[in-house]
Amino acid sequence: MCSAELTRVYELVASLKDAPRSYFKNFVTSIRDNPLKRKHFIDIEAELVTLDAVAWDHLRTRIGPLFTKKEKVRGWQGAFSELNEARAYNFLIRRGCTSVEFIPRRSDAKTPDLRAKLGSVDVLCEAKTINRSEREVVARAQKGVSSVSNRLSTEFFTKLTSTIRRADQQMAAFSSAPDIKRIVYLVVNFDDSLHEYVDDYLVQIQQRRDEFVVPGLEIVLDVKPKFYSASLASAALLTLNFESAAPWLPPNFD
Repeated sequence: MCSAELTRVYELVASLKDAPRSYFKNFVTSIRDNPLKRKHFIDIEAELVTLDAVAWDHLRTRIGPLFTKKEKVRGWQGAFSELNEARAYNFLIRRGCTSVEFIPRRSDAKTPDLRAKLGSVDVLCEAKTINRSEREVVARAQKGVSSVSNRLSTEFFTKLTSTIRRADQQMAAFSSAPDIKRIVYLVVNFDDSLHEYVDDYLVQIQQRRDEFVVPGLEIVLDVKPKFYSASLASAALLTLNFESAAPWLPPNFD
């Protein structure tokens, strides 16, 4: 695969060419020899290539260093989670938003990831990723065998709820104006790495929506389809939208 087919991925690779340690070491060979990895980066490129030049420069500059910092247990997961902000950006574009832009991060205050306009309404969007549980990550790191259930755990719903509450707090810290549209864009990676039971999971999430829906927030769940990681086909991702008609109230900062 030539660099022209992964233009922005290769721009990211080139920006780290002098790094002593990088995820992208021997990248060209690895995607040539691993069709699933190549498919994965084709899908990433599809999200990156639609960013405007300013948005891409912002994201590339911020996430580049993360691809030089491998975590002991979770590996490069943090870097790939940050890439999901591109998915949130493109969601806003598809929704019909204008003036979509990343918000520069500050060291002295919490900020959401994106802001935009939807008609005359100001929009804030915070992108989050729920990754596999610590138990599943450790089992894989030790090359152990873990059982995968078709039932989502209490731990999953606790994490889902706390992640949404944290996103609400980040947006509220940036602006408490009551007439802003607030969106939490949440990419979900289940313990079931093949997403074999994704249909069951989505039903359970729908059934327990009252546990995590927050008045005044739109919550978008972005989920890979069944057997995504084992297929060479780039199937469309699944999304679930949740929204309460009740007015937004500033959250407690605990």
